[in-house]
Amino acid sequence: MTDTTTFSVKVDADVCDRFRDAVREENGKLRGELGRTVESLMLGYVRTRDSELAAATNAEILAEIRALRKEGATLIL
Repeated sequence: MTDTTTFSVKVDADVCDRFRDAVREENGKLRGELGRTVESLMLGYVRTRDSELAAATNAEILAEIRALRKEGATLIL
């Protein structure tokens, strides 16, 4: 079993109600599903952000390589 923690934040009451209703509608229940859904959404957010940061980093590296090539530098990888 993985370690778990309680993650408490304040959000708009209407947004919270709509989210709970959506989870209940999707899964037929709320107990257990609410936490799994929040965790899944959090992981998706982090993975997307990590992917976007990696893409930005790759783009910066490619731009630097192109600039060096224009200068006639020899690249040793």
